[in-house]
Amino acid sequence: LISFCWETIFDADETQWIMINNQFPSKVNISSKDGSGKKILKIAYYPIWNEQNLLSNMMMVIDDITEMEFLENKMRQEKETSNRRITILHELTSNKRSTLKPFFHQLDENLKEAQKWSKVMKEDIKRKKSDLHSIESLFKFLHIIKGSSRQFSFSFISKKTHEIETILSNIHELIKTSELDDDVKYKDTSYKAEYLLKEMDQLVGIINGYIKIGKTLLNLDFPEDAETIRHIHENIKNFD
Repeated sequence: LISFCWETIFDADETQWIMINNQFPSKVNISSKDGSGKKILKIAYYPIWNEQNLLSNMMMVIDDITEMEFLENKMRQEKETSNRRITILHELTSNKRSTLKPFFHQLDENLKEAQKWSKVMKEDIKRKKSDLHSIESLFKFLHIIKGSSRQFSFSFISKKTHEIETILSNIHELIKTSELDDDVKYKDTSYKAEYLLKEMDQLVGIINGYIKIGKTLLNLDFPEDAETIRHIHENIKNFD
């Protein structure tokens, strides 16, 4: 397409240039010959007209904007992170402080169950097991996490959980589809299961983000590990 554009603009009038100039790239990425990195180049085009007002030459000004792009992306990411922190802080302060500690305790319990069942599901798929119990159990705990997060208006948690539910729904439908060959079916579901586990890791990171902001900015007292509390309860019961 670009070769065609070059062929058509010369010895043509300004109208032709106006119609076609947006086909030329204003920015290109080039890799070094040794593969050690890439550069981002900005290109500006300046047509030169002859006495008949036809395009006779083209001057191009090329700037290396690699560092500028890097700094702009860094600033954009920092702004997004800052906006995200502000949103999380607003969501936390919109709830009663007394309700946050029990919420995150229960969230931790449900998250650990969801992680457990996601790993069971992965093993079931690996063994080409068509039993849907692990998937349905994972659905249950994800639904609880999403529902409770929506009650507290924790948007990032509920949104990510909904995305994981969608992936899980696709896995569920694939396993139920008997028309597919088992090798094809479980190859697809295995790929989706791996993706789901990565999304689960992201959900953990999002939840930890809420907890970290709650601790550092609101001085909320969250236990470092809910597992410790469970051990304490078990020891009390054994003592009794």
